Amino acid sequence: MDGSWGKNGASLIACAALFGLNAPEAAAQAVPGGLNVTADILSSVTVDDNADLDVDSAGTTTDFDTQLTLGLSGGSATNTFEAELGGSIAFEDRPEGEEEDNGFVDPFLRLRYGIEGPSNELGLNVRVRETTVRGSFFVDDDGDFIADDLITDEGDLLDTRIGFDYSLGIDAPFGADLSYFIRDRDYTDTADPDLFDRTTQQARVDLRFQLSPLATASLIGAWREYDAEDGVETDRTTTSVGVGLAFEFTPVLLLEGEVLSNEYETEELGVVTEDDDELTGFLRLTRELPNGDVRFEARSDAATSIQRTTLRVDRRFSTPGADLGFGVGFSDSADGDATFLAGCDFERELPLGVFTANLDQRAVINDEEEQVLRTLFSLGLTREFGASLALDVGLSVVDVQDIGNGDATERTRTEFQIGLRRQIFETWDWTVAYRARFEDEEDLDTAESNAFITTLGRSFSLR
Repeated sequence: MDGSWGKNGASLIACAALFGLNAPEAAAQAVPGGLNVTADILSSVTVDDNADLDVDSAGTTTDFDTQLTLGLSGGSATNTFEAELGGSIAFEDRPEGEEEDNGFVDPFLRLRYGIEGPSNELGLNVRVRETTVRGSFFVDDDGDFIADDLITDEGDLLDTRIGFDYSLGIDAPFGADLSYFIRDRDYTDTADPDLFDRTTQQARVDLRFQLSPLATASLIGAWREYDAEDGVETDRTTTSVGVGLAFEFTPVLLLEGEVLSNEYETEELGVVTEDDDELTGFLRLTRELPNGDVRFEARSDAATSIQRTTLRVDRRFSTPGADLGFGVGFSDSADGDATFLAGCDFERELPLGVFTANLDQRAVINDEEEQVLRTLFSLGLTREFGASLALDVGLSVVDVQDIGNGDATERTRTEFQIGLRRQIFETWDWTVAYRARFEDEEDLDTAESNAFITTLGRSFSLR
């Protein structure tokens, strides 16, 4: 199900992030042996002629928003700690008859902790965010989304993610990798039936055995559960066992692969409705080159009785002032459509700025047993005019197309933004921007909005 290129979609974010108009990242950097405290304040005024992206706009919305972010970081030679927490104080003037979100809104928490020892590593990641559904044009800033994230509706979403990883015996003849991840989406006061509460949990254990200086084998055990409060109370459990192998033919040529035997059990309204077994796996060959690498991969993914096979090749270059990665692929399923895939990840340093271009396509079997083609595309340009003035231009597109039996709703979201950013004091930035948004949904007319935004922000260190 994972067919990504580039930086796994991390750079495919909403254009607003390019301008610093959403959730500013505190400039917290780990300080060995001490604690670093930073604070960000970002005040903005937005005038939008269709803030809810309705096909027929109800009128103009004016939003006054001040976002506060507190960052903490610290570390030593063996451990790192980073945390961010914050939220916004908002006042809205919405069209008559519409509910306004005033007061403290959009609280969030991000926490990362890591320990690195001579032969073991531990990592903990926590992300909690509450936001309005209508305000989450691009829900995530890391490319991790589901098709239902593109639905525009009333109500709120509480998104909680916790991940844990532990590795031991990293350089020893025997070692183990353990991981656990949980993601919970809790919706309140929504109307769309596709926005229902759901929780996904997964755990995996890899026992590694070094067969020789060139070969490492592994025994794999994994578990995954999807629990949804949809119309039929879906509860799907996947149990997997398998083997993996990594073989280094030469210092620059590596072969990796794994095969898993998966058992799927689905309950609806407490009754088992599906009980299937499928084999999945992948085979990957990576060749290191003087200026990058090339990778060939074949993989098979499944969800209950649906199986999809994907072939792809990637090439990455690194040159002075520029990084380029691109790939092509092909995905097919007996229960869906065949589709070509493409990917690109390009960053170029300019004499007075930077240019980025990213494309990420994935053929996905989601938890609702829908087969979709997810496309994320973005362009970004920053052009500096002296030491205190810059022009930022960005374009982002997110598209979901059905490549299965027609159950998935096809949607496309597009955002374009252009703005001038000026440093008015040493720690204060002022931005004036224009933003256009478009939403296309299957069987509906295009919805569009235009907004003018001005922001004033400051980042400063408290220690």
